[in-house]
Amino acid sequence: MHRAEALLAIPAATGLCFNYKRQKDLKQRLQVRRTGHRLQGEAADDPAILSSSFEVMEAVAQACMEAWCESEGFPTEAARSHFGDFSFGESLQLEDDGAGAAGKGKSVLNLYHYFNEETCLEEPCRQHADPGLVTVLCRSSTTGLEVRLPLKPGGAPGIHATYQEEWQDVEEVMDQCAQDAGATGRGVEGSEVFCFLVIVGETLERLSAGRHPACLHRVARPRRTAAQPRFNMAFELRPRCNVWHPWQQVLATGATA
Repeated sequence: MHRAEALLAIPAATGLCFNYKRQKDLKQRLQVRRTGHRLQGEAADDPAILSSSFEVMEAVAQACMEAWCESEGFPTEAARSHFGDFSFGESLQLEDDGAGAAGKGKSVLNLYHYFNEETCLEEPCRQHADPGLVTVLCRSSTTGLEVRLPLKPGGAPGIHATYQEEWQDVEEVMDQCAQDAGATGRGVEGSEVFCFLVIVGETLERLSAGRHPACLHRVARPRRTAAQPRFNMAFELRPRCNVWHPWQQVLATGATA
């Protein structure tokens, strides 16, 4: 995060573009998107690391989206052609606008730094659902991510899913999953087992006609004083166009907006 200003000055030819935002004494965010270019030549260390992180997390998101299509009996290629972004679709080569700036992908990698200052009384991140298809989250440096589990899916337009009132800790469950995978030998020998969390976004809820409710989540305030700052990465796989209709209607009519 301390390199944010330097990263913003990196040209789009690196294959990535950056946007930085700070919210007072609450948090800061560095947002990374892919451009129509790919990395060229020798890149600085920061873009190279971010590019690798971007590629890993988008690969996880793409694999999950393809698995969802397969499980529902939807042709993956049709999904690509209807709303695939750089991350889920053909290699979209957007033309320059004449000024040397390439088009941006819709999917984003967000790097968050929550300050967790005792004097800040605002919630770090309030309850919300992400707008895209799926979001991939890695284990943060400090716990805080919580979800409300769905009780009943929605379905018809205007009928929303219902959720439990209580919040559930997530990252301790991620730790347990990683430990279990390591204990059963499912990880690569000699490597640390890494656990990702994949949650449903509002677009996928619409595509599934409410069958898969969007995940309500938040980052809660630390339960103890003198809490450590929280760092986390979240990759949002988003469609390149708005998707408002269930899959069967999209497939039948080509409606995407």
